Amino acid sequence: MSDLKEHFKERAAQYETRQAIIKAMPEEDYHALRAAVKTIDEAVSMLFECGDLYLSDLHKLHDALHKLRDITHPWPSEHERERFAELGIKYNKTKGAK
Repeated sequence: MSDLKEHFKERAAQYETRQAIIKAMPEEDYHALRAAVKTIDEAVSMLFECGDLYLSDLHKLHDALHKLRDITHPWPSEHERERFAELGIKYNKTKGAK
Protein backbone atom coordinates (compact mmCIF):
# COMPACT_ATOMS: atom_id res chain seq x y z
CA MET A 1 0.00 0.00 0.00
CA SER A 2 1.33 3.44 -0.84
CA ASP A 3 2.42 5.77 1.93
CA LEU A 4 -0.24 8.25 0.88
CA LYS A 5 -3.03 5.70 1.04
CA GLU A 6 -1.76 4.42 4.41
CA HIS A 7 -1.69 8.00 5.73
CA PHE A 8 -5.31 8.67 4.75
CA LYS A 9 -6.43 5.25 5.95
CA GLU A 10 -5.00 6.11 9.39
CA ARG A 11 -6.70 9.53 9.30
CA ALA A 12 -10.08 7.92 8.53
CA ALA A 13 -9.65 5.56 11.48
CA GLN A 14 -8.75 8.50 13.75
CA TYR A 15 -11.90 10.39 12.76
CA GLU A 16 -14.07 7.34 13.42
CA THR A 17 -12.49 6.92 16.87
CA ARG A 18 -12.94 10.62 17.71
CA GLN A 19 -16.59 10.52 16.68
CA ALA A 20 -17.21 7.54 18.95
CA ILE A 21 -15.49 9.29 21.87
CA ILE A 22 -17.44 12.50 21.40
CA LYS A 23 -20.71 10.60 21.04
CA ALA A 24 -20.03 8.90 24.39
CA MET A 25 -18.99 12.16 26.08
CA PRO A 26 -21.52 14.15 28.12
CA GLU A 27 -22.71 17.12 26.08
CA GLU A 28 -21.62 19.67 28.68
CA ASP A 29 -18.06 18.24 28.65
CA TYR A 30 -17.97 18.47 24.88
CA HIS A 31 -19.09 22.10 24.97
CA ALA A 32 -16.50 22.85 27.68
CA LEU A 33 -13.78 21.40 25.44
CA ARG A 34 -15.00 23.45 22.47
CA ALA A 35 -14.95 26.58 24.65
CA ALA A 36 -11.40 25.76 25.79
CA VAL A 37 -10.29 25.39 22.17
CA LYS A 38 -11.78 28.80 21.32
CA THR A 39 -10.15 30.44 24.34
CA ILE A 40 -6.73 28.94 23.60
CA ASP A 41 -7.06 29.85 19.93
CA GLU A 42 -7.76 33.48 20.79
CA ALA A 43 -4.92 33.57 23.35
CA VAL A 44 -2.42 32.05 20.92
CA SER A 45 -3.38 34.55 18.23
CA MET A 46 -2.92 37.45 20.65
CA LEU A 47 0.41 36.08 21.90
CA PHE A 48 1.76 35.68 18.37
CA GLU A 49 0.92 39.34 17.84
CA CYS A 50 2.62 40.40 21.08
CA GLY A 51 5.75 38.26 20.68
CA ASP A 52 6.76 38.82 24.33
CA LEU A 53 6.94 35.13 25.28
CA TYR A 54 9.65 32.67 24.49
CA LEU A 55 8.89 31.18 21.11
CA SER A 56 9.20 27.59 22.38
CA ASP A 57 6.52 28.23 25.04
CA LEU A 58 4.23 29.72 22.47
CA HIS A 59 4.73 26.75 20.15
CA LYS A 60 3.88 24.35 23.02
CA LEU A 61 0.64 26.25 23.56
CA HIS A 62 -0.04 26.19 19.83
CA ASP A 63 0.55 22.41 19.68
CA ALA A 64 -1.83 21.91 22.63
CA LEU A 65 -4.47 23.93 20.78
CA HIS A 66 -4.18 21.74 17.69
CA LYS A 67 -4.45 18.56 19.75
CA LEU A 68 -7.59 19.86 21.49
CA ARG A 69 -8.99 21.05 18.17
CA ASP A 70 -8.44 17.59 16.67
CA ILE A 71 -10.25 15.95 19.57
CA THR A 72 -13.24 18.26 19.38
CA HIS A 73 -13.56 18.23 15.59
CA PRO A 74 -13.90 14.57 14.61
CA TRP A 75 -15.02 15.06 11.02
CA PRO A 76 -12.60 15.01 8.11
CA SER A 77 -12.20 18.00 5.84
CA GLU A 78 -13.64 17.99 2.34
CA HIS A 79 -10.10 17.44 0.99
CA GLU A 80 -9.62 14.38 3.20
CA ARG A 81 -13.01 12.93 2.25
CA GLU A 82 -12.08 13.34 -1.43
CA ARG A 83 -8.76 11.58 -0.84
CA PHE A 84 -10.50 8.74 1.04
CA ALA A 85 -12.79 8.21 -1.97
CA GLU A 86 -9.97 8.57 -4.48
CA LEU A 87 -7.81 6.02 -2.65
CA GLY A 88 -10.70 3.60 -2.05
CA ILE A 89 -10.62 4.01 1.74
CA LYS A 90 -13.86 3.14 3.49
CA TYR A 91 -14.86 5.78 6.01
CA ASN A 92 -17.71 5.35 8.48
CA LYS A 93 -19.65 8.59 8.08
CA THR A 94 -21.14 8.77 11.56
CA LYS A 95 -23.41 11.80 11.78
CA GLY A 96 -24.78 13.74 14.70
CA ALA A 97 -22.04 13.32 17.29
CA LYS A 98 -23.00 16.36 19.35
